[in-house]
Amino acid sequence: MDIRGDKNGRIRSFVRERRFDFFVWRGSMIRRFGAPEEVVSITGTVGKTSATNMIYAILAKRGKVHLGVDANAPRPVSQKLARLPWRCKYWVQEASGSYPGQLAKANKFMRATVSVVTTVTGDHIKAFKDLDEVAIEKGSIASRLPKNGLAVLNADDPRVLAIRDRCRCRVVTYGQSEEADIRILDWSDGLPDTLRLTVTDGSETREISTQLAGNRWLVSIAAAIATTRSLGVPLAEICETLEGFEPYLYRDSIHRLPDGSYYVLDCFKNAITSFESSMEVVRDSRSPRKIVIVGTLSGYRGAASSKYRNVARQALEVADIVCFYGKQSKLVRKVVAESRGRLHLFDDVFKLTRFIEETRRPNDLVYVKSTKADHLERLWHIHEEPISCWVEYCGRETVCHYCDQLRSDRVLGMGLAHSAPGDDEKSRSAVLDQ
Repeated sequence: MDIRGDKNGRIRSFVRERRFDFFVWRGSMIRRFGAPEEVVSITGTVGKTSATNMIYAILAKRGKVHLGVDANAPRPVSQKLARLPWRCKYWVQEASGSYPGQLAKANKFMRATVSVVTTVTGDHIKAFKDLDEVAIEKGSIASRLPKNGLAVLNADDPRVLAIRDRCRCRVVTYGQSEEADIRILDWSDGLPDTLRLTVTDGSETREISTQLAGNRWLVSIAAAIATTRSLGVPLAEICETLEGFEPYLYRDSIHRLPDGSYYVLDCFKNAITSFESSMEVVRDSRSPRKIVIVGTLSGYRGAASSKYRNVARQALEVADIVCFYGKQSKLVRKVVAESRGRLHLFDDVFKLTRFIEETRRPNDLVYVKSTKADHLERLWHIHEEPISCWVEYCGRETVCHYCDQLRSDRVLGMGLAHSAPGDDEKSRSAVLDQ
């Protein structure tokens, strides 16, 4: 078949789809005849990616694990099925329920034996009538598990806990609640120190010193412990793995500088429902000065202006300096007057970067809260090596760490001193190198 003259790409698209169908069929055959011992599905509004990575890290010491993370819609899940290796012991798959019926579609490919549900909040509320409907979607896999399946549910979230009434399989709960099967007894945090906690499975109690910032990691940690403990992993082995677990890049990842100051990058998604817990991390920090940088918000209904102003006031309550970046920063202008010079607005990422570098002092906390579209992780990357990309809203889904444009001089072979064509851009690079 000659596809070189196919201007509209129809033949190429057909060939590509049939090739994909073949690999899905291949994965289905492996799933049927060389099936993993357990297929673990992790869903929830908050904490599912971190829980997925923790479960993977723990189970990887027990056998071959097939991991599916971030790409969590039905199509990417089918792609993970197409790449399912022969005789792997576990398939650990993050699954999204951002619209009604999405998890059921994904589970046609997974056929999960274990369903983990973290939290139910309003991140995807626009696609549902209310939070109760969100909870129905999040629990759709757990409620369909056979009797020999396993549902792992958050006992601290009433909507998640209510899913057990729809389950016919074994249910294990986790959290700080007294009725939880895997219970967090105590915890302490406060940057620059990281999270420490005490956990029990009812027969054994252990202390864990993590590398994570803030108590909002407790849900993911407890979910990972409950899941892997239920699959037969000893508690001591679980705790040892979690102590070495590093946060997922740009999801509260901590980056320290020689002068004692440090960046916390929460730059993957900026759901308004998670902003309060982010500010708790800042509030509990013992750093002498705290700087908060806010990018584009997501996951809200109604007028954006009131949401942005409320977020600005929340940040001003806990931080010494607050910066808003992006097209929406103009929505908080009314709050500038009441901030007494502590609120600053930027629509240029370079100007924001220069302001932070001129303002930051030793031992400061710089907390960056934004979406992938903002690419505010660049505020940290300039400390690794000079960068050459200062584009506003490039439209790329790739995060900066993996983008060839972050330091395009390497691709061009022009040396790290090069920033971009033009005197203005060269002056920018010179300022940041000082």
